[in-house]
Amino acid sequence: MKLGQYGKVIEVLTDLANKIEKEKYQNMNSDIRSTIYCNRSIAYQNIEEYNNAKLDLNKAISILDNSESLNDIQLRYKASICYLNRAVVNLYQGHLQIALVDITKSLKLSDESSTDNKINKARGLMNYVNIKMKLGDTLELFPKLDEAIRISEKLKSENLLLEEDILIKTYNNKGLLLSKENKNQDALSYYIKAATMCETLKMQNRYYYEEELCRSYTLMTELYELDGKNQEAIECYESILLNFNFNNYNSLDSALCAWNNLYADEGYTKKTELNNIGINWLQTLLYINWNIDTNNIDHIYSMAIIIHSYYNDLQLYDQAKEVVNTTLSILNKSKMPNIDYKAYCMKQIGFCFVKENKVDEGLEMYDKSITLWGNIPYKVNINYLEELVIVCFNRAMIYFSRHEYQNTYNDLVDTINIINYCLSKSISIQEEMVKKTLELLVMLTQRSAVLGIAVR
Repeated sequence: MKLGQYGKVIEVLTDLANKIEKEKYQNMNSDIRSTIYCNRSIAYQNIEEYNNAKLDLNKAISILDNSESLNDIQLRYKASICYLNRAVVNLYQGHLQIALVDITKSLKLSDESSTDNKINKARGLMNYVNIKMKLGDTLELFPKLDEAIRISEKLKSENLLLEEDILIKTYNNKGLLLSKENKNQDALSYYIKAATMCETLKMQNRYYYEEELCRSYTLMTELYELDGKNQEAIECYESILLNFNFNNYNSLDSALCAWNNLYADEGYTKKTELNNIGINWLQTLLYINWNIDTNNIDHIYSMAIIIHSYYNDLQLYDQAKEVVNTTLSILNKSKMPNIDYKAYCMKQIGFCFVKENKVDEGLEMYDKSITLWGNIPYKVNINYLEELVIVCFNRAMIYFSRHEYQNTYNDLVDTINIINYCLSKSISIQEEMVKKTLELLVMLTQRSAVLGIAVR
């Protein structure tokens, strides 16, 4: 399990589970039988097969609930773990009320009779608070947090806290609750405790809980920015970039936000380094096996367009195209449609080709961009319309340079129709773009007979 060979673990435990079903194994003690299903459920959780994980936990809990020795300390401990794990699975699936029922049962079965029991109880308290916070119920959570901290800090002082994420997460959660009560200095002290623990683990070449470390620094930046401490916020953002290493998908949002916020700071002087980091991230995101959600797609797209613009301004069009092509591949790999983002990427690639005097390639990309945008009705999504105006006008200019006047005229009419719609919805359009479109359309209309244009 610790080697991450979850498929092999599932295979071995499935073989054992099948043997259990045979009559000669029916008398196997409840502890061993439940452990097989509980451990297989953990393997399923690690590969995000939550339904299978829940089925195994249901089986383990059923075995333990029907055991005549449930009052036995070891079996109570095992049942507490199973209810805790099922609560976590329900939490991942968004079944918060069911998760709350399970975590409450887990805590009722927990005690402090051994190190393992203490760790399990602290983890149960941590998850209880997490579930309640997600439900929006933050009343009377401090005693639970303080109890989890008391147990965990005592174990840590005795070098018995092997699962240090319990204390790290509890510190962050307590800080979050304190900040909700505007006790920002107290909150900051807990975020710093959590970050310091993670940084120490990293220096010791141990697993340093990247997600919680990035979370700590993100929460710190919020407080520093509220207090007007811009330099401290910048240092936290830089720490996120330094520590993010694609170990945990949940860190990605913090890292992308940190990157975009640093770039948005006009006084930030390390933007070349940011560009290099962004390019490396895009390459990694292209090949890593993550299902990227909408929020992170937005951040990735924003980062890519910033880097693309940087190269465009330097007239480094090959690099600009590579950035956008990589982003387009990430978008295509995503399960979400992202039509407007894909269309914009194609438009920018076309722009680079035109700047390199590769007009045929540019025209091809403009065609693809307009076709994609054409799949989005105006009334459904109006955020992209200014870009559609630009790409239609740009394609018209290519046709005009080739003396393809009918195609030029058609694109200009489409451009004016979009402009009129934008103006009716108070969507701003560049005045110069409107002026050029009208002037050229009027000229072509006046000379339509000579140029062979069918006016519509």
